[in-house]
Amino acid sequence: MDPECYGEDVHRALADEGLAPSLLGTARVAGAPSAIIMEYLDASSGWRPLQHYIRTHRETKINTEHSALTKLLKIMKENKVVHGDLRPNNIMCRGTEGQELEIKVIDFDWAGKLGSARYPAVMNPKIKWPGAPRDVIGEDDDENLLRQTLAMV
Repeated sequence: MDPECYGEDVHRALADEGLAPSLLGTARVAGAPSAIIMEYLDASSGWRPLQHYIRTHRETKINTEHSALTKLLKIMKENKVVHGDLRPNNIMCRGTEGQELEIKVIDFDWAGKLGSARYPAVMNPKIKWPGAPRDVIGEDDDENLLRQTLAMV
């Protein structure tokens, strides 16, 4: 991971809202991979990737209209930040039937300020990304990618 690429500010902003694990620290040493130290979202505490939750709770419809995801997208727009890879595998969740679903976003490698954060040079060609390699991540890209990938789960 390029130490300049990790969206530490976005991670902290979402963590302050309870929408990302607490960021405990970062360690950067020239010539070595960066270390990002954050709260551990333990499966024994009920945390699972959103895609897993959707597959095991087929009776519960999850889309971008879901209150937890609506809140996330609203806060990101208000803070003028983007994630770039906001897919169900990068959203952890917990909750049971009848409970409000709690979510926390992970993987802020591409995240940054709207207008300056860019997609990386190499992207998985099997995913229909809203932008091309090295493009600026657009204001609606996160919502569009999330909507598209939720429909496929």
